[in-house]
Formats: sequence, structure tokens, C-alpha cells
Amino acid sequence: MSPYEEFRERENGILHEPESPAGIRPTIIETDGSTLYEKQFFPLRTAIIERNDTAALKKYLENAPWAIKRGHALGMYYDPFIVAARHESINALKILLDHYSNFMKPSGRTDLDGRCCRVLNTAAQCGRLEAVKLLLDHPLLDADIHYKYNGFTPIMAATNTFDWKDNIEGKKAVIDWLLDRGARASDVEYSWDSFLDPITGKYIAKQVPVFTVLNLAAGWAGADLTQRLIKSGADPNVKLREDTEVTSRVDITIISTASRYANVDALKILLDCANRAGHVADTVSYCDSWGNMALHWACRVSIEEDPREVAENIMAEKVQRIMTILGLLLDCNPETINSQDIYGNTPLHYAAMNYSNYGHEYTAIFQYLCDRGADASIRNKKSETALHSLCSYDGGLPIDTAAVEILFGHRAKATDTDDNGNTPLHSAVKNLENLDAIEFLLDHGADIGAKNLKGNTPLHEAANGMFWPGVMKEKYKSMGDILRRLQGDEGCLMDKLNAEGKSARQILNEVRKDFQEKMDDIENERKLWESEIWKKNYLLCYPFSLLSFDEGAYFLSHFIGWPINLTTPDDDEAIALEEYTVGWLCALPLEMAAAKGMLERIHPDLSQQDP
Repeated sequence: MSPYEEFRERENGILHEPESPAGIRPTIIETDGSTLYEKQFFPLRTAIIERNDTAALKKYLENAPWAIKRGHALGMYYDPFIVAARHESINALKILLDHYSNFMKPSGRTDLDGRCCRVLNTAAQCGRLEAVKLLLDHPLLDADIHYKYNGFTPIMAATNTFDWKDNIEGKKAVIDWLLDRGARASDVEYSWDSFLDPITGKYIAKQVPVFTVLNLAAGWAGADLTQRLIKSGADPNVKLREDTEVTSRVDITIISTASRYANVDALKILLDCANRAGHVADTVSYCDSWGNMALHWACRVSIEEDPREVAENIMAEKVQRIMTILGLLLDCNPETINSQDIYGNTPLHYAAMNYSNYGHEYTAIFQYLCDRGADASIRNKKSETALHSLCSYDGGLPIDTAAVEILFGHRAKATDTDDNGNTPLHSAVKNLENLDAIEFLLDHGADIGAKNLKGNTPLHEAANGMFWPGVMKEKYKSMGDILRRLQGDEGCLMDKLNAEGKSARQILNEVRKDFQEKMDDIENERKLWESEIWKKNYLLCYPFSLLSFDEGAYFLSHFIGWPINLTTPDDDEAIALEEYTVGWLCALPLEMAAAKGMLERIHPDLSQQDP
């Protein structure tokens, strides 16, 4: 079968890309004599370049010589030169450059209509060494090894893994080659910030570093590369600014960067530099503007995947790296173990926040911190202990009771209340998958009658709680047992009123009503889809009354169990969703059977499937 099979059918419409004159759709004749038709955003051209298919590319450019012109800025991802650089399609890249020279006829060296630096940075970031060499050495191109595109020089692009984490070996080869060619390991990207002058009392504008070559590499580079960057002029002592969508912090050290990514090899080199300079203890205890030290950062090493889908050996390896990082930092300054940031959080708080739902392997981190002197009774500025933090985060895997037991053994209490009057039990019951941890708290002194400032008992919180998809039927009985314990003797707490005058029973009924309304709405949508609209297998952004577009697609695809093709008015290509079987998306927290009863009423054949 031809690799271009999808392009054998003509697509009606007009191309809107600026480089396409009069909306022309290019075509080429395949080796078997069939015609291939281009589509919007030039996927045929992209496929040809990705495959490094020089014969097909020459045919394409014969029929559409303008196809190497710069397109709209929003379509630069599909630019032919960028595609060739990203996939290291060297032969295709050479053809494109030669064709550009013949068709555009630039006088002297060219920057490809402003694309040259972006193409070079793309090749560097993707670790495409041969493409980098070709672009920097090609006589046609005005490529500069020191030029910043969007703040990044080629060597900075090569060290950047935010958008491209693959091909680490290729990235290292590019960095080494660029350094050999004279690239600066000291390259920095700055942003402007305002600071209060303590003498004049006026704010002054000042440039602060946000990215450096070493900072970008510290998250993944090995010992040899880290050492070479430092020897080549990278400053390991620079302090950086970090901006998020809503906040900003300054004075972040590169040691903190290596710690937050659990990069043991890089951290050892950085600590060795600080040790030889005689200030390693001060370096590891240096605080950024939020009061975070490297140790705080080491307790928030994230995983991008769903922890349920990560293999145990991978989890264990990451946990070992985190504990090695913690040990390296604490060996330099053991007194940092209970340091509090501006929010009053200790490293143990952050470990509890971030690792509570990662699985039992991560419990070893709590044990390690406590063995090194962490105090689980310390409260942050919301009066929360690490046990509050452990019980406060939903999703992922259930809380490990061994982690709760460790905190109990280091001065945490089940009866501790925060500023809102919440005990750890108030938080834990919001996710009924935490069955074992909830039972453990109840067995160790948690008070089912404790009221927070809203007047809610743990039962009120459970009534408005939830659990995540994937809960097995075997847990239903255990959930019921726990909920009966929360209700007190003979259900005495079911009708206790909170500050809003609502009982747990009333909250339950509201949740049940809301759930039933959503289920009814889904059933109405299903019936509509079974009509003529569904026969077309096509949906034009149908307005869901209760759900967003994405949520509606998710709910319908799971509950109906059919493949769904979705499209929006702004998107000419349908979004294909896989065929799913029904899965529990939510359930009534106090009476699980009620949820199943609704499903039986609405769709009896699906209700027989296991959750």
C-alpha cells in the first residue's frame, strides 16, 4: 500500500494559506499513475518531506514551485524547511534549499524570508546534528550561531526540553558540536522586572535572567555535559526568574532546577563546584523569593503520566533518584530539613502534597525525610500539618496507609485542625477511593463529629465527594462500611445541619438530583444521535445544555460506547475518538447502588458491564 493512500481522494474547498496562489491545490502523479491531491495545511507536502522522499518532492515542486514560500505565522509548524529540520530529512532539505535559490533568486545570502534562525533552532532542539551542520555551513543561508530567535540561541534551543524531550543523545551531540564551533555556554535570555530602590524609594527597571544554557540543561544533562558547560563559561551561581500563568518568582538557583528534576549527576557537579568555592552549605540553603530551597524543590518532582499507568520499576527508579537528591542536599546542610517557606510549608509538606497519590513506592520518601529529622507536627500558615497535605489531593492512586502511619509516628495527629477547622479526615473523605486511609484515620482517633467553620462534619464532605474512574465493584461494600461509620450510631449524623442549614442527607439528595439530570441529558442526546443526525456520523458542535464540548464528547463516548467523529466550525478535520466501553465517570457518594440503578434504567445493556 502506498504511504500516501489518504491523498488519493480530492478534497473540495480552497486553500487559504498565503503561499498558495489563487487557492490552488497541488497534485502529483504517483509511480502507479494515480493522482495525489494536497489538502489544507499541506499534509501531503509534510508527509513527503518526513519520509525524505526526494522523487516525490521534486514532482511536487515542479507542480507547485511556490510551495517553499513563507506561509502564515500560525502555520509555521508545517513549513517545509522546519519539517525537514525536525525530521532530519537531509536530502529533502537540500532539495528545498536548492529550489528556494532557483525560484526566489535571492541576492547573496538569505534568511529564508525570516525563517532561517527558526529552522536552525528547530534542528538544534530536536537533536538533528546533520541538519544543524547543513544549515550553518550552507553557502545560501545567512545562519548565525549566536543569533537569538525568540530569546534562544541554537545552543539554548538544544538544551531546551520543554517542547521536545526525545533524542537526548542527539541533543548532546548538537551541543558538543556547537561548543566546538564557538557557541557560548554563557548565553542568557533576560526579561524586564521592577525593583524598589531602598535608597531612593523608587522602582527601577532591571533585566533579570529567565533562561541560561546551564539552567536548561540542569534538568536532564549528565555529569560530563554539565561539567563541560561550566568549563566553557556557564555560570552555576546565576539566579533566575520563573514566570507562570499567574505568578512569578525570582532568585531560583540552578541547584534547585537540578533538584526539581531529580537529576543526580548534574546536582553532584553543581554541589562540587559550590564545595570547591567554599559555600556549599549556604548554596543549598539559599531561598528564592518564595522561600523555597533546593530541598523544597526536590520534594515536588512531578511525573507527567497517570501514576496508574507507570510501571513499578520506573516508579522505584524515580523514587531512588529523589531520595539520592534529598541525601545529597541534607548532607550539605542537615539543618534545612524543617525549613519553612513564605507559606510556612516544610519539605515534608511538599512531599505530602505532591507524592500522596503516586503510590506506595513513594512512601519511602516520607520515611526518609522523617528519619532525617522531619517534624510532621509543624504547621504552615494555614495551620495545616503534613497530614492535612497528604489527605488533600485527589486523583492518582489512593493514599498509602503506611505514609499516614509514618506521619503519626513523627508527631502528626488525626485531630489536628487547620484554620478552616478541617481535620485530615475532612479532606480524605472527599475521595472515597481513600478507603484504607480513611479507615486508618478512624481507627487512630479521627473524630467523625468534628465540625469545620462551615459546620460540616466529615460526613457532609463525603456526601459531596467523588471517586475516580476505575473503582472496582469489590470496593462498593467497603465504601458502604466506611460511610456507615461516618454516619455515627444509628445514622445520627445524617441529619446534623451545617452552617448553611444543610444536612448530609440533603447534600446527598442534591448530588443525586444533579447526577440524574446529567444522566437524563445524556440520554436525550443519545436519542437525538440515533436519529438522522447520528446516521450522518457527524456533529456540528451540538450545544450541550450542561456539558462543555469536550466534556460532552467524553461522556457520550463512554456511556454510549460508540465511535464518535467530532468537528467544530473552525476545524475542517474531524476529531476521531476511539471506541470506548462504558466506564464509571462519577457516582453517588453515599449510595453507590443508586447510580447503578440509574444506568440500568437508562441503558440496561451497558449496566451489565463491569466498571
